[in-house]
Amino acid sequence: MCIKNRYLSCIWKTAIVLIGAWGVLLNLGFPEGPLSLHPLLYYTIQSNLFVIAYFAFAAAACAREIRFSGSRGTVNYSPAIKGAVSMGIVVTLLIYWFVLVGADFAMIPNGTAASNLTVHLIVPVMVVADWALFDEKGCIRVADPVRWLALPAYYLVFALVAAQLGAVYRAGARYPYFFIDADLIGWTGVVVNVVLVAAAFLVLGYLVFALDRALGRMPSSRRGPLGEAESLRL
Repeated sequence: MCIKNRYLSCIWKTAIVLIGAWGVLLNLGFPEGPLSLHPLLYYTIQSNLFVIAYFAFAAAACAREIRFSGSRGTVNYSPAIKGAVSMGIVVTLLIYWFVLVGADFAMIPNGTAASNLTVHLIVPVMVVADWALFDEKGCIRVADPVRWLALPAYYLVFALVAAQLGAVYRAGARYPYFFIDADLIGWTGVVVNVVLVAAAFLVLGYLVFALDRALGRMPSSRRGPLGEAESLRL
């Protein structure tokens, strides 16, 4: 399935940007205030910011494509980057709902349902839906699922360095999440957890790759309304 309507694609991408920005602002303390930049240290907020940045570019590029090529058709914008951003926000979705909720985790004191659901559920689901609805299928390369681990890998380095520089999270912890808290579970525990999480998301990535290849074999998923191929790699 691939909707070849750039107006709808542009509207959806713009909605992701606006809802994502609203979710981040809610977690920073807006509109009640005072604003706090501390949540920016968490993977959830950083992954949402990457989503906002990518989809702002994609929406602008989609609008430009409408202007010069019309509303009919579909174009994939930087599939490798989009894949990394998308997997990054899927990590947010799955880790939160399957690991952190049970551990009574909260980024901010007195977080609301709106602040949690927006960044942990609504934005991730919208990003996945954008790929399912508007992207050409068959564009994912065999090495891409490995590249998609870039965002979680970056954050792991960020969190470990921040801990050494004096970052402090809830209850005085130096690490944002218990499964990478070397003070709590030791470095061996951190390494084991990182390997397990990376392996799980690598498997997920290759399942997506297999699905993308299968869908890409359907002629309608790779051709425009006149049968032309419409893939743009930036």
